[in-house]
Amino acid sequence: MYLIAVLALILGTASGSDARSGRILKCPRKHSHVLAADAQAQVYEAAGHIFGCAYGQKHVYALGPGFNPDSGSGEEAKVKALTGLIVAVERFKNSASNQLIVVSNLRTGRIIRKAHTGGPPHGGPCFICYGDAVTLVLKEDGSLAWLTEDGRYNIRTELHAVDKMGSRILASGQTDEGTEIDLQSLVLTGSTLHWTQGGKSFSATLS
Repeated sequence: MYLIAVLALILGTASGSDARSGRILKCPRKHSHVLAADAQAQVYEAAGHIFGCAYGQKHVYALGPGFNPDSGSGEEAKVKALTGLIVAVERFKNSASNQLIVVSNLRTGRIIRKAHTGGPPHGGPCFICYGDAVTLVLKEDGSLAWLTEDGRYNIRTELHAVDKMGSRILASGQTDEGTEIDLQSLVLTGSTLHWTQGGKSFSATLS
C-alpha cells in the first residue's frame, strides 16, 4: 500500500497535474520563455515563435513569430495583454502600416477580434495610419482599448476601442494644442475606461 501511494505521488508530480483540480499546472514545453500567465492560461515563446495554451487543455495555439532580426521576414508578434483565457497580440508584417491587434481565445484558438492599431475605424481621414499600441487594456470577453502615438510632427495620440458597439476612436489630441493623452493613464475598472487628456480626467464604457 505504501509503495502504491509513493508511485501515485511520483506520477502525479511528473505529469504536472493538480489532483484536486484536475488541471495541468504548466503547458509550455522545455526551453521556452513564459511571456504572460494568469490563473487560466499561459503565453510563451519557444523556437522563435509565440504560443498560448489554456490550463487543462491539450491544444497549444501559435500566435505569431517572435522577434528575430535575422529572419528577414518582416513579421513579428508582441503579447500586449492576457486576461483569463483571452490574449491580445500586436502583429507586424512587412511594414508599420500593417500593424494589427489580434485577440484570441486560448481554450478554442478562435480569433475573436482583429483591428489595425491606427487609422480610422470606418474610412475617412487617416491621422495615425500606423504606430504601436503603446498601452492596451483587455476584458475577459475580448473587448479592448489601446492608445496609439504618432510622433512624426506634433505628437498626436489616439484612444481606440473595439467592443460590442464596433470599432471607434474615443479620443484624440496633439501636443501643440495641449490636448495630448497621457500614454500611461489608461486604466480599465470593470467595464469603465479611465484616462487623462490635457490634464483632465475622462471616462467611457467598454461594452
